This record gives sequence, structure tokens and C-alpha cells, in this order.
Amino acid sequence: MIAGKYGQQIFKDVSIKEYIKENITENGRIKDIRKHAPNIEFELKLKKIPLKLYTKKAKEIARKRLKFMEKFFKELEEEIKFTENL
Repeated sequence: MIAGKYGQQIFKDVSIKEYIKENITENGRIKDIRKHAPNIEFELKLKKIPLKLYTKKAKEIARKRLKFMEKFFKELEEEIKFTENL
């Protein structure tokens, strides 16, 4: 995973609007890769994939995977917050 090479966190608890303002250029590029995280990539790019697909089946599969990823990041966030409070 390339993220580990740059010291990225697996989850970053930050407002997406704040993150965009701080770490995304006007043309959509990441300014500092070390501040990026998989959950941010999901919010900024991967969530939009179903909108870009054409066939009914492709959109159906994408929506299913989108739900899975939303659940995954929600559970990951809960686990991280739980362990921080131990």
C-alpha cells in the first residue's frame, strides 16, 4: 500500500470541507499526500463512481459496494474512537 510509504493514517477524522480547503488544489490535486487517508479518498472520489457508470447492472453493483464501504468506514471510525477512549 502506497499510503504507508508516506505515513498516512488509515482513517482521518476531519471535516471534508476543511480538508478540501487545506489540502486540495483548485484543479483537484492533493497538496500533501501525508495528510490524505483512505476514508478521505472514499469521500472525495470513490463515492462518485456509481454516478459515472452506464449500465443498470454496473450501477447496482457499485451501489452495493458503496454501502459496504460506508459501513466499513463507519465501523472503523467507531473502533478508533473506542480505542482512543481506553
